Amino acid sequence: MCGRCNLQFFERRYSPSEIEFLYHDYRGDEYLRRRKRWEPWYSNKRNESLGHDDEVTLKRKLAVEGFLSRFLDSSTRLRIVDYGGDEGQFIPTLPNIDFSGVFEVSGRPVRSGVKTLTSLEQVCSVSPNLIMLCHVLEHFTDPRAELQRIVGLIDVGSHLYVEVPLDGHQVKAATPTWLVALFRSCRVLFIVSDFISQICRYTLGWNSRFRLIKQSEHLQFFSLSTLEVLAVKLGLSVIGSFRYTPDSSMGSPETLGVLLKKQCL
Repeated sequence: MCGRCNLQFFERRYSPSEIEFLYHDYRGDEYLRRRKRWEPWYSNKRNESLGHDDEVTLKRKLAVEGFLSRFLDSSTRLRIVDYGGDEGQFIPTLPNIDFSGVFEVSGRPVRSGVKTLTSLEQVCSVSPNLIMLCHVLEHFTDPRAELQRIVGLIDVGSHLYVEVPLDGHQVKAATPTWLVALFRSCRVLFIVSDFISQICRYTLGWNSRFRLIKQSEHLQFFSLSTLEVLAVKLGLSVIGSFRYTPDSSMGSPETLGVLLKKQCL
């Protein structure tokens, strides 16, 4: 953990080939098969609902709309790009939007009224003045470098809206290496340990160094102070922040939303 900004992260980073393997046909049949091998409780319904549950989608959109409306000038015509935004289903419905686009390389079909952007050059060509980066930053191997690249896509005075899950991974100390090796020695032992750890984490709030926290898709865990420190380094200022819980199902963390403004080149 970074003592200055409270960023928690896994020291082992994925290689480009591992990243490609992880996100190839993301949440497809092969992804589901492999995940259920290690998480038997992970259901087909849960897999299909992530990002596509109508109730959760509406709750997220309304929460973001209300938050952005408090800080953005309603007379400014918005050109929004959702960076890594899947189908564009989370782009808020604001009356002053001139353009809605999604930068997404997965090839998924986008929602009505949303344009697909497949390169950074295309993103630049639409001159976005609001980029959304929702539940994406925690997946990057080098989040600072990626965030710097994204900031370069907008002009001074434009905004960046970042959402990250508050995964609540705080532990008193790192899990002992001998215990990690023990967990990994047997698939059944790993599954049982993981299940117990999740129950302790989500229902009991147990904060212990002996709780198993496995490395999967989220490589780092952010807080408001983390994003504030990053903002200063990248020439951004924090305009406002809020927290909300879009999904009430067990294991779904609270979400932190932060609006940033580009102050300098």
